[in-house]
Amino acid sequence: MLNGHPLLIRNGTIVNADSTLMGDVLLMNGKIADVGREIEQPRDCGVIDAKGKYVIPGGLDTNTLLEGESNGMRPKDDFYHGTRAGVAGGTTMVIDLVLPRQGESPLGAFLDWKNKSEKKAVCDFTAHVGITWWGPQVAQDMETLATQYGVLSFKMFMAGENMMNDSELYNAFKTCERLKCVPLVHAENGMIIKENVADLLKKGISGPEGHGLARSENIEAEATNRACVIAENVGSKLYVSPVMSESAAGMISLWKKAGNSGLVGETIAAALGMTFSPGMDYDKAAALITSPPVRSSSSTPGTLMMRLAGGDLAIVGSGNCSYDRAQKGIGKNNFTLIPHGVNGLEDRMSIVWTYGVETGILSPQQFVAVTSKNAAQIFNLYPKKGCISVGSDADIVVWDGRLEKVISSRTHHHNNDVNIFEGVKVKGNPDHVIVKGRLCYSDRELSTVKGWGEFVPRGQSQQQQHQQQQVMETSYQNISTPIPMEPTPVSSPCDDLTKPGGDYLEQTDVSGFIEPKTLNFQEKRCAIEAMKKICSRVNLTLAVIFKNYDKNGSSEISKADFQIILSKVCGVSALSNREIDAIVKGYGTGDSIKYVDFLRACEYLFCAKRQPY
Repeated sequence: MLNGHPLLIRNGTIVNADSTLMGDVLLMNGKIADVGREIEQPRDCGVIDAKGKYVIPGGLDTNTLLEGESNGMRPKDDFYHGTRAGVAGGTTMVIDLVLPRQGESPLGAFLDWKNKSEKKAVCDFTAHVGITWWGPQVAQDMETLATQYGVLSFKMFMAGENMMNDSELYNAFKTCERLKCVPLVHAENGMIIKENVADLLKKGISGPEGHGLARSENIEAEATNRACVIAENVGSKLYVSPVMSESAAGMISLWKKAGNSGLVGETIAAALGMTFSPGMDYDKAAALITSPPVRSSSSTPGTLMMRLAGGDLAIVGSGNCSYDRAQKGIGKNNFTLIPHGVNGLEDRMSIVWTYGVETGILSPQQFVAVTSKNAAQIFNLYPKKGCISVGSDADIVVWDGRLEKVISSRTHHHNNDVNIFEGVKVKGNPDHVIVKGRLCYSDRELSTVKGWGEFVPRGQSQQQQHQQQQVMETSYQNISTPIPMEPTPVSSPCDDLTKPGGDYLEQTDVSGFIEPKTLNFQEKRCAIEAMKKICSRVNLTLAVIFKNYDKNGSSEISKADFQIILSKVCGVSALSNREIDAIVKGYGTGDSIKYVDFLRACEYLFCAKRQPY
């Protein structure tokens, strides 16, 4: 909606987590009214030309604390400043943490939070409610929150002032399972941290480096494992937030491989874009203090990004709970007094694009998954949020993957004089951001409206329960970014299928298409969907690629060479082993595949634009 009128986004690359389409998106009355090619422009309709850019669902940030406090101090970003910064970075919804005080009613804390946030938010929002103590009243409040207010996620803490013991965690998880809610857990061993802190202060270690020394990786990994054990014994799902270390991510991977399909791991932008160095000056080091800590190992950001690509981790939040220099400075002589929290709402998506998509670890589809769609599914917001589909909310970002900027506290939209990513050059930023049909960010100009955001309850319809169960029990697909390659003219039997640049011609005669053979329906569907994935991503004549690997002129290549081709053309882990096996079984002979047959299949799938089953 542009000044109350419909809005048409033209000529963009429309990216959902499971599909890519060149076309248009029409927005009317705060909803997506149409998605397709050459949509007719309604009268009095604004137009955005997205040629050369991506059109993606608005970001969904699952980890913010905009109305809480640490050591008696409130963060600088409240709901207005925080959501406004988020919109500037492409985030159009947040899930904020309501953190009751010890002994305070969770229901009462939520109602107070809701009253404050509704007056300030510039985009939609919903809540996780923290469980900071345990008793019958808490369990009763959880039921009221779930059934009457649509709050379907509760966060427990294994360290800090809100630490719960294992028995309390067991009962809290059990209550979540009974209510069909998602239990979140902050996983650190609080008792060991307490002892470590005392020892470090006795040794005279009082600077910011003491924070990480007291909270080593194994402390995070142990608590992650213990939370998984408790959840397994209860029979509940589990959402670990945030995952900050390679060890904790590895623990989640082990549990998922062992069959724990209800386990989800979330990391944050700070863990993907920063490392902690003991040699930092105080202000920079203190700004990075959060818990679990930003790790000092240079391999951690890349490892966590790979875990996102592989599905061991599913979501990237921001952990936005930002404090200024003066607030962080309170702990200059005692690291235990430094308030915990970082910024990230504005820079989250750019950090993921820069270190994920630009490096080839994530594809644009995976980018959408980890910044929006997975969260929408897990937290019962899909398909209202998290996808570009007719009927979904008109929360959309026109994303320029080539747009660069240098992050700075002087130019960001946070209400803070500190930015942990100060001086970082990011590539990939929003060009336009639309919130519920309203154009709120365009050409680096921000035009938001306080109170435009609404609280979104997450009802438990049967469809939503089914979607939530599916996403928690399904491994996320592994689609990597293609490595750009230039076509090399080579004479081949299939040259007539292509035009210069490797684009497929529209063909009317597809009689030569060879369907997958000896496959059941599910295998056949898997093979064809995998083929479609390749066709939509390859920027090189496939005949040329095969020719390079057909070393003996047999017109066949081995399964091993086929996997190498996929890694070079579509990126590492472009297809799962199941998909590769389905293609080889359906189109190949034994452990080899004829490239003529494979090309004919590609021709059909790309040109016919219809399902062959």
